[in-house]
Amino acid sequence: MRSLLHLPLTTTILLLLHIQSTTVHAWGKEGHELVANIAYSLLSPTARSLIVNILRTTSDDDTDFLSPLAKIANWADEVRVHPQYKWTGHLHYVDVHDDDVDGGCHPSDFDKDGCAFDYARDCAKDECAVGAIVNFTNILSSYYHHHENDSVDKEEDDIWVEMKATSLKFITHIVGDVHQPLHVSRSTDTGGNDITVKLTSSNNEEEDEDDLEALYSYPTTDRNGNLYGHGHSHHHSHNLHSVWDTTIIQHAISKFYQGSFESFQQSIEQDVVSKTLQTFSSSECMDGRNKDCVSTWAQESWNYALHSAYAHVDGTEISTGDSLSDDYLEGRLEVVKKCLGMGGIRLARVLELALGTAEGKEEELSIMVEDKKEEELSLKKMSALRGALS
Repeated sequence: MRSLLHLPLTTTILLLLHIQSTTVHAWGKEGHELVANIAYSLLSPTARSLIVNILRTTSDDDTDFLSPLAKIANWADEVRVHPQYKWTGHLHYVDVHDDDVDGGCHPSDFDKDGCAFDYARDCAKDECAVGAIVNFTNILSSYYHHHENDSVDKEEDDIWVEMKATSLKFITHIVGDVHQPLHVSRSTDTGGNDITVKLTSSNNEEEDEDDLEALYSYPTTDRNGNLYGHGHSHHHSHNLHSVWDTTIIQHAISKFYQGSFESFQQSIEQDVVSKTLQTFSSSECMDGRNKDCVSTWAQESWNYALHSAYAHVDGTEISTGDSLSDDYLEGRLEVVKKCLGMGGIRLARVLELALGTAEGKEEELSIMVEDKKEEELSLKKMSALRGALS
């Protein structure tokens, strides 16, 4: 049996934080639920059964449009407003450090040196969305690949019950996050949060504030879960980040899908998921335990951020105070749909591989501790952490 003392630091933190709390959203509530629903629809019956068991859901009710996975898809956003989970705030995004690049990174910079996701620079100490996916997926996988058949005492088994559920909730959410382009974006504008924009109609008339409030969700927190006060510049205003989190999706559902979340999801499944799976390459890397795999998803989102999110429809760069019309919201819809669809496809594969239910073993990775030095380091970190929290 693997000793709990030999688990990664992220795992030991989870052991000490048995806290179920509950309000804040990143894709936005709808986006995360869409990714989770799509993923769940692609899972094998065995994987579905394991997930229902992990989440201790009473049943897998097919009459409820939200799958068991979708029902917990926003948990990671909801808890980060609480002091015990403040440390998870930076796990929801990747800051591409354009401040280290001479002249920064702009929509026209397709091949500029340094204007790409660099794990060593942008995810130091694994503290970003990519590192979080890898760590939490390895935690979940470690149970099903190395722990399940071991004899454990009741106390340790109870700990694993919480660890499995918590890891699954973080994986479900953060895989969604890393597919939102402005969650892999420039550090200098904190992922578009510092770019305040106005929404206008197609004829360039600024929308009535009451009409906007009825249609779209305003950002209520910053990306680390800190609540905006009434005096904050983003209170009752849109920033570019929130446009990609929620506004594009809400606009599309309202205008093109008769206000139906279900119809919007079905269009993604038809236009993106089905077509992608028909032409999918077996070389596509979708193992959440593999840093290189997850890094390719981050790079994909960064490309969309730089060349779609940060640019007007005419290609010029969006700046604070600019107006965004329906042309922008609708012109970027296909990118959003592709990101949501790919997030669902990849999340499904991540979970199948972690749970050991995937067909074939070609992508299996070893997750055992590599050497004695790493074991000793984990022991030291565990001891220090216990001392700090005691």
